[in-house]
Amino acid sequence: MGEIVTFRNGHRQYSYEDHSGERYGRLTVLKRIRVEGRQQYDWLCRCDCGNETVAQTGGLLRGSTRSCGCLAKDVGALRKTHGLTGSRTYISWRAMRARCLNPQDKDYPRYGGRDIKICERWGSFENFLADLGERPEGKSLDRIDCNGNYESGNVRWADDKTQSNNRRSSRYLTHDGKTLSIAEWAREAGIPTGTFWRRLKAGHSLEDSLRDKRRARVNS
Repeated sequence: MGEIVTFRNGHRQYSYEDHSGERYGRLTVLKRIRVEGRQQYDWLCRCDCGNETVAQTGGLLRGSTRSCGCLAKDVGALRKTHGLTGSRTYISWRAMRARCLNPQDKDYPRYGGRDIKICERWGSFENFLADLGERPEGKSLDRIDCNGNYESGNVRWADDKTQSNNRRSSRYLTHDGKTLSIAEWAREAGIPTGTFWRRLKAGHSLEDSLRDKRRARVNS
């Protein structure tokens, strides 16, 4: 969030959020400017390609303005060169970016809305492909840590069963004022996550499910 700047114009006091120095896609905001013919102020930005362009506040914040126009050209060229447009891998890459970067995407609240980010390297499809390889049939993109970002080391191609188990272990439970995921509770108790989950499904209380029954038998 930018700094709130307050100023006076005559007897009135105004304030605005200063986005100078912030980055949006390929754009770095330089300063706030007034464009002739517009009532609202806009932002002068420098693109990574070296060009300067004027962007509106809404476009920057929504993610619809991310370059001087060179990004669209590069994406078009990419589609012609890598030969994988329409492939399972490319569709997964585009879907990942949509749910993290596009507030209009139906899944955005669960991803971008939760501040799940994509590493800068994977802004390029070629880098994404080089790190993960082509998507195998019957598998899709899965974050190992469901609360972590899309980045190397936390993403894999996984089947539905693996992803279901992963989501299950990321459910949160509260006990004695402490909230942890199922996987974290099991780790703290020193028991396998699967064992802990089966106890919960069988109707045992959280406290009973956390007990290491093997240790209890040895000590009895």
